[in-house]
Amino acid sequence: MLKFFQHRWQAKLGSLIIAIIFYYYVQYTKTATKTFFIRVETPTIPNHLVFREEPPAFIKVEFSGPEELLAIDPSNFKLYMINTGPTAGLNKFRLELIPPPPPSLQIHLEYSEIEIQLDNKKRKTFPIQPIYDLPQNKKLYYWNFNPTSITVEGPESTINREFNLKLMPLKLSANSSIFYGKVMFQQMPKFTKLVENQPFEVQLELRYYSEEEFQEKINQLPQGFNLFELEIPLNCKNNLGNLEIANEQKVKVFYISKYFLTADSFVAETFCPVEVDNSSESIIPSNYIPDLPVVVKPKIEIQELEILKIEPLTVGLQFRIKKKIPMNQLEKGLQEHLIR
Repeated sequence: MLKFFQHRWQAKLGSLIIAIIFYYYVQYTKTATKTFFIRVETPTIPNHLVFREEPPAFIKVEFSGPEELLAIDPSNFKLYMINTGPTAGLNKFRLELIPPPPPSLQIHLEYSEIEIQLDNKKRKTFPIQPIYDLPQNKKLYYWNFNPTSITVEGPESTINREFNLKLMPLKLSANSSIFYGKVMFQQMPKFTKLVENQPFEVQLELRYYSEEEFQEKINQLPQGFNLFELEIPLNCKNNLGNLEIANEQKVKVFYISKYFLTADSFVAETFCPVEVDNSSESIIPSNYIPDLPVVVKPKIEIQELEILKIEPLTVGLQFRIKKKIPMNQLEKGLQEHLIR
């Protein structure tokens, strides 16, 4: 055996080395392809913009190269969406894999870029709308809620078309005639959220009776109390600027008290979510808003007063842009003088 290895040992050793090198060369250069789903990082966009559609959470990426290098953990990689100047509207984001793969690996992304809709961010205050399921033969006579409006922010296109924010539905008990408690909001439109320091729920009071129960309540008034009826003009709680309600709207309030109170003692109001779009000089979301909730309250705290009924509880209001008052001759002359 010794003579065998000693005979031309240099050639034998060289052949062995070449065989080992060739083996590892073949193994190392054996290519394969693996597919992974890589997480996409949501990009940071300027504060005045907001998403109108969700970026994809994962994208398929193919890794090709030496099989030994494909034993990778896909969670070590992330796809970043790159756009140095996003604007409102349709934006293209280039996808970049971070960290970059080793030079020996080739990658193929399902998409090299993604188109995403962005919108201008807008804040707006909306009225709150209770949603309830009344027991059979019962009717809602009175409600009160705090707050009566809420401020949200989100895509301008979404904010401009919304009328109100709905509360979670309530199934009212047939064994009671009053509900008093806190109710949360329903899920808001996508990419819309409450502005900071806004409550996530509303303190809601509902009074509901059958006709017999309501009549019995009237017939059993305490000694010295009477039922009174008033008609009160309805106002918008918020400032409408250069808009106005097209036709005066009034609501009736029925209250129990020892004394008659004038209409000036109460305020009937609703929050009117309308504004003028300066670019088109039109009213958004519409010049007619249906189902606005009406709240009636005494202007000051009055002892021994109970509001029994508000009619109607919701109204539809028509809005219009105020007419510009033509300048009289004196104002026109003054304006011309100031221009000079």
